[in-house]
Amino acid sequence: MSIPYVDLFLADPVLALRNALRFGHFISFAIGLGGATMLDLILLRFFVSNKITSDQIDIFNFASKIINCSLIVIWITGIGFLIHYYNFDPKKLGNPKLYAKFSIIVLLTLNGVFIHHKILPILNKQIGNSLFEKISKNQRLVFIASAAISATSWYTPVALGAFSQLNFKVDAVTLLRTYLLLLVGVFAAMNLLLSYLLRASLPAAESAIEAKSTTKLVGKLRPKALAHAVSN
Repeated sequence: MSIPYVDLFLADPVLALRNALRFGHFISFAIGLGGATMLDLILLRFFVSNKITSDQIDIFNFASKIINCSLIVIWITGIGFLIHYYNFDPKKLGNPKLYAKFSIIVLLTLNGVFIHHKILPILNKQIGNSLFEKISKNQRLVFIASAAISATSWYTPVALGAFSQLNFKVDAVTLLRTYLLLLVGVFAAMNLLLSYLLRASLPAAESAIEAKSTTKLVGKLRPKALAHAVSN
């Protein structure tokens, strides 16, 4: 007994292989892009001005593993596309967009390795503190640069894949220059946003410290006031 519609996929094995590669490539990009965006939002919403909890770190580490898995699938399907093009559609190997996208994925991968070995250990040590508490300005800039590379390097390949008008029309150097300009812009925007959030969180932190000091002072004065009332 044959399974309905299976013949539609088996009739052209080359087309079926290309579609399978495309599906895996698209899904892995969707998961990686969504996960990276969510991690950036978590950092902004919960880590910058609030105390980091162990549960939040667990969520962050789990999401990072999902993103790493999606990046591995992107490499597998990407290499699969190169082999497919070489054997069945060699003309596409001359598309400059392909090499720009490859260069960006290499940078994204290197940044992922850096995050895993440098950023995540620092985050794990920040439990009980806010993200940039007890962290130097240089370390903060490294955090922002890594986040900017991650955001720009996930969105740009998706854009390159979506805009077919760029195929064989724009050289790889121009595409990479545009990418670097976007990266600088994202870095500057993130730096400004974090500076604003840090300044906005200072009054709240100072109020909390003042309230805590007042509570301690009242606690010290209350026994003395009671003793004075009793003696009178």
